[in-house]
Amino acid sequence: YVRSKKSETARNGMTHFRDNKLELLFTVDTRHHGKGKIVFSWNPSGSCVATTGTSRVVHIVDKSGQIVNQIVPPSPSVCTALQWDASGELLAVVQASSPIVVLWHIASRSIRQLNTGFKELTFLRWSPSGELFAVGTAKGAVLIYDKRTLTKREVHSRHKKRIVSGDWSANECLAFASEDRQITICGCEGETIDQVKVKVRPISVNFGTNSSIVSVNLEGRTILLYNLSEKDNALELAFQKRYGQISSFKWFGDGYIMAGFSSGYVVVISTRVDEIGRERFCSKVFDNELHDIAHSPGAHLVACCGDNRVIKVIDMSDWKETKAFVVDKDAEGLDSIAWADSGKILSVSSRSGCLYTFLVRFGEGRQAPAPHLLAVALKPIPVARFLALLVFVVTIFFSFTAHHLGIGIIDLLGAVVGNVRLL
Repeated sequence: YVRSKKSETARNGMTHFRDNKLELLFTVDTRHHGKGKIVFSWNPSGSCVATTGTSRVVHIVDKSGQIVNQIVPPSPSVCTALQWDASGELLAVVQASSPIVVLWHIASRSIRQLNTGFKELTFLRWSPSGELFAVGTAKGAVLIYDKRTLTKREVHSRHKKRIVSGDWSANECLAFASEDRQITICGCEGETIDQVKVKVRPISVNFGTNSSIVSVNLEGRTILLYNLSEKDNALELAFQKRYGQISSFKWFGDGYIMAGFSSGYVVVISTRVDEIGRERFCSKVFDNELHDIAHSPGAHLVACCGDNRVIKVIDMSDWKETKAFVVDKDAEGLDSIAWADSGKILSVSSRSGCLYTFLVRFGEGRQAPAPHLLAVALKPIPVARFLALLVFVVTIFFSFTAHHLGIGIIDLLGAVVGNVRLL
């Protein structure tokens, strides 16, 4: 059942981190999910979360913890992927050993079933526009669908083995990785743009903040950076052995990668041309294991889950870490974490079949964290503001200089351009 935790949290003592507090809102437990790994996905608006486990039933839960709908997929097998489109209008559901993609419409609560013709679907991803979604198969095929017409296009380049991961760029190019150790980049019509052979098994593939950069987690050891604009300059980021395997990594800002490692480290590394490969932050967040990380750009917070029942949050305003404990003995084996509602809500799942959802409250006088030096560097200054600032600085400089020399500003400007000679 779905349990509201407000009263229980009050009895046990509210979990605090620094001047923020983490309040447990609700738990969706094994009575809904069954025992074992679960899959969940928050609606982009933060209004509800879709969650499912070994029971295969998909539960739609609003942020107050109320179940508003249930979806029973056609196959008896577990769901392997859930994802909302960019508008939050449609939820796509994929099951193991099933050719069907279930599309659930949030407004009408209606269901459409799409038969792909492939028995086992291994990958699902919506495009940034929300108009297209891609599915990969165990046979190495990738299909692109239009959500309005449900017309299908098969990507021209077919792989020999299972598709394991994929990602869309901001300009609607699709990159995907296969167990045959090849990465393919294609257009939204399915046409091949490029194909790259890698030396070891790829685990995940993501576009960088620059849509021309494809990043690949190579067997948890290194991150390959492949530039579509400079194909001969592929770069492999290697890390210290003491960090362990790469559990998860996220792009943020202007060319920064945040990586979580199996031995408990979180590392921020730059891919900017002037400092490529340089570590900007490193901390051993967990003593033993880190399983997942999540970044909230709006709140400037990073959340990690790992050892036992521990969630840790890093404030990017000063890169100091704090921790909170999930107050539930069933929470062991936390394995996936995600933010929602612009950093106001945080959810974490356990391998035992529970989903814990927290409300993150900011302390008094703190509407949002002050951005760290990195975060400031990551935000470009608008052109109009930059020009106004430049004019202001130049005016102050010339006024001060003219006053110091005892001459007029016009004469000083003339001297600068060579038309007047200062005596």
